[in-house]
Amino acid sequence: MHLSHPYNIRFLLLILSLVFLCACTSKQSVVSSDNEPANQWAHRVEQQKQTAECQTARVSVNLSQGQKNISCSGTLRMKRDDVVQLSLTFLGVEVGRLECTPTDVLLIDRINKQYIRAPYSDVDFLAAAGLDFYALQSLFRGELFVPGTKNTAQSLHRFHATEAGEHILLALTDAPELEYNFIVTKKNATISRFEATPKQANTSLGFVCRYGNIGTLDNKPVPQQLDMEVKGTSEPLQLSLSLSRLSTNANWETRTTPKASYKQLTNTRQIINRLLQLAQ
Repeated sequence: MHLSHPYNIRFLLLILSLVFLCACTSKQSVVSSDNEPANQWAHRVEQQKQTAECQTARVSVNLSQGQKNISCSGTLRMKRDDVVQLSLTFLGVEVGRLECTPTDVLLIDRINKQYIRAPYSDVDFLAAAGLDFYALQSLFRGELFVPGTKNTAQSLHRFHATEAGEHILLALTDAPELEYNFIVTKKNATISRFEATPKQANTSLGFVCRYGNIGTLDNKPVPQQLDMEVKGTSEPLQLSLSLSRLSTNANWETRTTPKASYKQLTNTRQIINRLLQLAQ
């Protein structure tokens, strides 16, 4: 099914929101570690972080759930520690936008001329998973992150390393609710796979992000292929992002103001329920 109907566009916006839930946070616990190999590898990966403040790219989006398959184009714009914007377009026209900042989330449905803007704590489907902006931006950039921590460099001692052939597993296991595993390629010290799994044995929920087609931007590695999967739902959700035309362009608006004619939904359940119904 291609993106030829407004209902499909809303379905895409919904699933993108659900994918972001998997960058969950938890309260930070302080631990001591003498795991020197982990410290060394975590430090090498940390040194690969993009130094340019802004990163932009054209993006091809493919989303599938069961027999449904949707493709469209868009733009991904990120400013370090400030904003992540994902704009979805069809036939050159923006149909939706998701904008996350450290303080709130904005979801715009341009088809129905409506939007929600709220702090994370007021958005049910985000607050339930404790979505953290800094984990989210690291997920899109292919970087290490520690839940609930803005400065990952100060928490590298929390990782533990396991060698596996041409890869290193950097594991963060001291978070109360989830285990975070980063698979690092030895050759270039870049993350090839990230996985978050609940510690509870009675759930099959989980999230995987695979990185590929590593390019360079400002002399730093950048993943140009992101394949994400939400596991444990009735039908697994899969989202693929293919990035192109990478740049460090900073000439764009970091904040979006919905048009005055757009209706603001104060009850976030309204938009979720409506999108679910229209996607059927």
